[in-house]
Amino acid sequence: MTQGSIVDFRVTRFEFARDRVIGDSQIRVDDVQAAAIELIDEQGAVGLGFINPVLEGLPAEDEIARLFSLEAWPNLRSEFPAALAHRRQKNRGGARRTASLGLDEAVQQAVWDLYAKSADMPLWRLLGGKARKVRVYASGLDFHLCDEEYSRFFASAAEDGHSAFKIKVGHPDVERDIHRLDLLKKASVLGRSSWSTRMKPGRPKTRCERWSHTGTPAMTSIGWRTRSSGATSKA
Repeated sequence: MTQGSIVDFRVTRFEFARDRVIGDSQIRVDDVQAAAIELIDEQGAVGLGFINPVLEGLPAEDEIARLFSLEAWPNLRSEFPAALAHRRQKNRGGARRTASLGLDEAVQQAVWDLYAKSADMPLWRLLGGKARKVRVYASGLDFHLCDEEYSRFFASAAEDGHSAFKIKVGHPDVERDIHRLDLLKKASVLGRSSWSTRMKPGRPKTRCERWSHTGTPAMTSIGWRTRSSGATSKA
């Protein structure tokens, strides 16, 4: 495909209820507010990026488009995606400032998407990837789910082929956290390992518990990061 310069853009805002509440001991989120940023080149190819703030809402679509026109579009109009993708510049400083609403990240996604399409390659291959598949873990963001919802989610993830699971702990009652680990073992009978993240003031550790095929627990030491100082320790 012949590469053309960027000539237009579209902004589309979305808002809908999540199929489940997500969060940890600090936050709770039950809806999605996101926006799609589309960059269009001379050939009609479209590069897609997203604004997806988890904790903050988004303004109306017209306002997002206004901010994009003001803060991002002047640096994109008539530019070639490949040139933008490889251009080196300061993240901020001098006349450059971070754009509102996470527009910078959305633009990066859209530029690279458009660049890959102009090269007639999937983005992962354009970036040098070789493996067509990679292993991933199932993250529940499950702190606010009841036991039934929690078990159903991880059982479904195991049925889909996941073999590693990440859960949220940090409840004032540590027995509740232990109970959730037990539920995970029962729900994810196909799984091989799991780990938990704890986000609670005064308890800044992440711990990892692995299970063998027979379900025998074996504790594994890992690192944790203290948010206040940024220092990393070893368990």
